[in-house]
Amino acid sequence: MKKSIKTLLLASIFIVLNKYVKTACYWLAGMLFEIITTIHIPNLFNPELFNNALMEILQDTAILGAALMIPGYLSESKKQEN
Repeated sequence: MKKSIKTLLLASIFIVLNKYVKTACYWLAGMLFEIITTIHIPNLFNPELFNNALMEILQDTAILGAALMIPGYLSESKKQEN
C-alpha cells in the first residue's frame, strides 16, 4: 500500500510541475485502475462495506477519467499551436 501512495503522489507532483505530464497521467490512471479492481470491487461483495465501496469506486473512476482527459487536452493544444 505504501508503494501505491508514493506512486500517486509522485504522479501528481509531475502533473503540477508540468513535467512528463502524459506519462504521469497514464501512470496515475493505471494505478487507479489497479486500486479499483483489487480493493474496491472485492469490497462490493461485502454487505457491510457495500455503500462505502460504491462511493470510493465512483470517486476513483472520476479521478481516473480526469487523468485520461489531461493527455488528450495536451495533445489537442499542441496541435492547435502548430
